[in-house]
Amino acid sequence: MAKLGYDIFDADPSVTLYACMAHARRKFFDCKTYEPDKAAHVLKEIRKLYLIERWLRKTGASADVRQQLRQEQAGPVLEELKPWLEVNNGLPKSPWAKATQYTLGRWQRLTRYLDEGRVELDNNLVENAIRPLAIGRKNYMFAGSHDASQRGAVVYSLLGTCKFHDVNPMEWLMEVFQRIPTHPAEDIAALLPHHWKHARQTHMLSSFQPHCTRQNRQKARYPVLHRTLTLSKMQADQHNDSPIRNRCISQYRVRARHIP
Repeated sequence: MAKLGYDIFDADPSVTLYACMAHARRKFFDCKTYEPDKAAHVLKEIRKLYLIERWLRKTGASADVRQQLRQEQAGPVLEELKPWLEVNNGLPKSPWAKATQYTLGRWQRLTRYLDEGRVELDNNLVENAIRPLAIGRKNYMFAGSHDASQRGAVVYSLLGTCKFHDVNPMEWLMEVFQRIPTHPAEDIAALLPHHWKHARQTHMLSSFQPHCTRQNRQKARYPVLHRTLTLSKMQADQHNDSPIRNRCISQYRVRARHIP
């Protein structure tokens, strides 16, 4: 019999499965009525994991730092929690037993995030990103083909990445469409929204020139008007007669005032 569900990906060495701690936590939260003391203990331990993650996000820690601190601080919490759950597994078919079986059955996937700083503790960010799709899936139930569905999923993932990293999707798409025909295929990841944003910010800082004055910006944005202003100023400099010179200078100032 063919494997079903997520188990089929365990046989694929190119796929690494991670379980969501928020789902496991919800199981114990629902047990507060049946096993209040035990549920409170587990929720307290899980809260320690989320406090660590909150501090990592607040400090903007890199993936390497996240991995190191998770192993040092979250690892011991999980090492103590697992044997406690194995001992306090509850009566068969009870809500508490279902919660412990759910968590212990996915323990390896739940704790893999300790060794990968790029992975989150739970799947909340992804679920929040796809919520608009879940709300409107009846409006676009049919994609036409399986290939079209996969391409649509790729587009939604890219736009969700833009939203998460505060990237303007239109600006990103316009530049990517212009660059992708000549962009090296082996470096295609550089065009992802978050890499694109970082490269763009770095380029803007490195290409800043101190001589980029207001006059130069005006010349680039309004070349015709700038030539007219230059002509007015030259006419003013050529006339020694005071009334004519003053009139030319006045025209120059009036025209210059209309440039942002």
